[in-house]
Parts: sequence; C-alpha cells; structure tokens
Amino acid sequence: MTFDSFTDAGLASLAFGDLKRAAGSPTDDCATAPSGGGRWAVGSEVGGRVLCYPDDGASRIAWMYETDVGGGLIGQARRQDDDWKSLYDWWVSTRAFIRH
Repeated sequence: MTFDSFTDAGLASLAFGDLKRAAGSPTDDCATAPSGGGRWAVGSEVGGRVLCYPDDGASRIAWMYETDVGGGLIGQARRQDDDWKSLYDWWVSTRAFIRH
C-alpha cells in the first residue's frame, strides 16, 4: 500500500485523473467487476473517488479522499494475483480508517 499526499486537493484530482486514464478510464462498479471506478463515501465525513483495474496478472485499487478528512490524499493497494474481489472487500472494510 502506498500513499501520495498533495498540498492541494486540485493537484490530487489531476493525479487521480492520470491514474484513471492510464487504467483505460473504466466505468464499471468495483464491487462487481475487476475494472471500474466511481464515487465512494462512508457517511458524510469521508469519501471521494475509487478506481480498480487489473495490472499484469495483479489487481489494483486506488482511492482519493475529497472530503475534509483526508483531502488531498491518494491511496493505492496492489494484490499479487487476480483476486480483485478480495482486494475490493479489504478496501471496503478499511477505507474509513486509512487516512492521514
């Protein structure tokens, strides 16, 4: 797992857009497909955008915080196999707690 912290939420948004384009701009739901993206939220305090995609036999997920809690932060995690669903489920269970 890695994190990139940006001094400006706009810069984080641009970087996340670059990640999305590099992954082919997927639009499916990460909960039901290995490649997708969209918005996420836990209540009204924590939320942002998420992106999931296969990467050379591995599974990746990236998420961006757009709320006051964690704003300007992009997290990324990689699983060494194609079990994208387990990676997504892990992220869902921990996303509200992984912040700066």
